[in-house]
Amino acid sequence: MELWQAALLLLLTFAGIVFLVVLYRRRRKLWTVVTGSILGFFSIALSFYILLTLLFVNAVEYPLPDRSIPTSQNTTLTTTSVTTTTVTTEATAVLQLYIDPDPNIHPDVLGLREQRLSSGPFSRQNEVTRFVLWNFLNDRFEFELSLTEEFAVSEGAGYAILSDACEVAMSYYLFSAYDTIHMFTVPPDDEGIVQARIKLEYSEPGFDQLAREAACRFIRRNPVPLEGWTDIESEKAYAKKIHDYLARRNTYSPVGYDPDAMLGMGKYEACQEAYNALVSQDEMTVCAGYARAFALIAQYADINAVWILGNEEEATSHAWNMIYPCDGSEPVLVDVTWDDTSSEDEPGQVLVEDIYFYLPVSPADEHLPSELFIDFLNEMNGMK
Repeated sequence: MELWQAALLLLLTFAGIVFLVVLYRRRRKLWTVVTGSILGFFSIALSFYILLTLLFVNAVEYPLPDRSIPTSQNTTLTTTSVTTTTVTTEATAVLQLYIDPDPNIHPDVLGLREQRLSSGPFSRQNEVTRFVLWNFLNDRFEFELSLTEEFAVSEGAGYAILSDACEVAMSYYLFSAYDTIHMFTVPPDDEGIVQARIKLEYSEPGFDQLAREAACRFIRRNPVPLEGWTDIESEKAYAKKIHDYLARRNTYSPVGYDPDAMLGMGKYEACQEAYNALVSQDEMTVCAGYARAFALIAQYADINAVWILGNEEEATSHAWNMIYPCDGSEPVLVDVTWDDTSSEDEPGQVLVEDIYFYLPVSPADEHLPSELFIDFLNEMNGMK
């Protein structure tokens, strides 16, 4: 019975009872009492039916919160925080299938952020670089560490160790527009331990935040499987999307043809940051900007892409990317800058060359990475 039908029947029953009461008062007939009693019981039953129906409808529309143990939890991947959402429909759990990157957190494809590292004393350059990168990934840009006296043999040597560590850490931490406030060592103590201190300040953190947001928007427009990459061809195809997007969005800035002038410019003015390649309305960048933007999107997409600094034919400083594939095979080279400038590098371009995309790492390709970079990266990726 529909709810409205029950309500109408109850109303008619009440009307019948009222009629019988009036009739009884006038004629005092026994049958009116019996009939009125039956209608009274019937009206009570209808009232309970309507009340229970209303309670059931309310329970369906406004269920009590589920206090059972959830079937899925927030899961953090090495690249970024990933939220797994459970939607209950007829007792069936439907899981979110794609990575949902957080632009407030720098990607961490190595899973280094959650590790616990000591502050020394360190006796090797890669140990110092790893510690510096760990601090950067945890948004710490002022910290102390210690070195052995045999490693930091002088104040100048100590400064070089710290400076090199900060530079090489930029292979994974992709924002370099900082000012050095403190970077020094003190003479060794009686036990031969050299204390050191680093303090950096970023000039435009808001620009870097905008770059992270732009990278995450690319991921949401081009979803990445929640489980990450399981075969190199799928990973390569996604990397090609990033490569082509950056080449089509940007043209090579004329400032890149005047290295001497760039030395007197800030990082953003010299178009060297991810912001320049991903956000700036000028849509112009140089090799460092292309490479940082590529690595930033790729790392959010769970691709182990790094920013590399080196020399073209040991002559001119240049930046590009290297990818450590998901199947553990040998790293490959990606140079968006050279592919863009080899194409019709102009606004609205469609064709993008892929001459320097997924090449084997070889000196024959005119890309000679800095020894400090390649030594650190191979060690961090288990290739030493």
